[in-house]
Amino acid sequence: MKSLNELTIAELTELYNKHADTPVKKFKDKATAVRRTAALLKEEGVKFPQPAKAKRTRATKEKGERKPSRMSAIRDLFAKQKSATRQEIMDVTGWDERNAHTAMSILKNPDRTKDPLVTEYDRATKTYTLAKS
Repeated sequence: MKSLNELTIAELTELYNKHADTPVKKFKDKATAVRRTAALLKEEGVKFPQPAKAKRTRATKEKGERKPSRMSAIRDLFAKQKSATRQEIMDVTGWDERNAHTAMSILKNPDRTKDPLVTEYDRATKTYTLAKS
């Protein structure tokens, strides 16, 4: 026998109308249909199977197998090459132009990152170049 969550709205309406004193034409949505039908069946003492609860499982990743962050992807880009255009940063991270620019501002700010990037920005070519330290 199906649980209430597995029934269609039409089946829930039919089941509700079998046991209710005043029938309904339709329910607002499925959640309402399940809730009201379950309450009616409980009130009348009718046993109906409950849906099986999904078991929660923890992620089984080994330590050190984290997905690299987008900020680290930008750092890796600058580790490989001395300069990068904003478009290259957008391609690596999947961000739009504004978010790429904001990320570079964060990476350059020593108050917001432990190891800030020292870069110069050329507005004409939209290129970030690592400054010589």
